[in-house]
Amino acid sequence: MTEVAIRKYPVLGYTGLTEVPWGIMVGHERQAIENHSQTLERLAERGGLHPIEMACILSDRPYYTKKDGRLWTLSLPKALAVIDAHIKGFERRHKQKREAVVPPLAAASAKR
Repeated sequence: MTEVAIRKYPVLGYTGLTEVPWGIMVGHERQAIENHSQTLERLAERGGLHPIEMACILSDRPYYTKKDGRLWTLSLPKALAVIDAHIKGFERRHKQKREAVVPPLAAASAKR
């Protein structure tokens, strides 16, 4: 498995989730810089991201948007759902890659 798949990205300010696979963050560097004026690496060095900040980056959207003349961002439950969907997608992609290299045990034993 690649370093990207093993490495963890820190989550701060929420006890229910302390880290996520770094791989879900890959490809969202531009949004991290746009939202925080810092790279993903620098944000990780400083302790990571709150789930709402992370979900905005993963959704390639600004942290705050104007809605009805007020600043608005994601709710924590919505943010956690966004992160969960990205983690599940990441895990599916990496499971498929592993199975392509090493077939599942049941499939290998059925061929005997």
